[in-house]
Amino acid sequence: MTGWEWPLSFAARDFRPYGRGPSVRSVGGVIKFRFLEDDMVDGNVVEAVTVEEAWTLLASRELGRVATSASGEPDIYPVNYFADAGRILFRTAAGTKLSEIAVNPRLAFEADSADDHGGWSVIAKGDARILVTTRDIAAADGLPLRSWVPTLKYDYVEIAVDEISARRFVFGPEPERYPM
Repeated sequence: MTGWEWPLSFAARDFRPYGRGPSVRSVGGVIKFRFLEDDMVDGNVVEAVTVEEAWTLLASRELGRVATSASGEPDIYPVNYFADAGRILFRTAAGTKLSEIAVNPRLAFEADSADDHGGWSVIAKGDARILVTTRDIAAADGLPLRSWVPTLKYDYVEIAVDEISARRFVFGPEPERYPM
């Protein structure tokens, strides 16, 4: 093992983003810190996809999540959306989500899908704008944006995506967490 260990009275959790980097954990009351290159995620389990495929994946779904942040507080909302040509559009009613977008238009969007064998996740980031012109609203009215709940939603939001990434996952049994 590469690293060091020392006794402490509290336990630490494994803290490695995406299974990479340093590991900090408690084993029998001893905190161990080490770099675990052998614990890296197998390349056959997580696969990055191209930008074009990310857009194709987004276009294949209708439900995603918008993550906003206003006044330093993050929020996340499920939305029905339409993705095409570097943009994501969704309808919403007046309320917290719309207010937060007006205060801070920079946001993240996530959509995913999974079955018994694997899944995928797409994350897009960009600046949002609330559509206000008659022309923009009429064009958005023609898109296949369905609401899940029977409420009127008069406002459209368009996210101009400037960053997009996606990954595919292959599901399987979890490897042993702390082999000794």
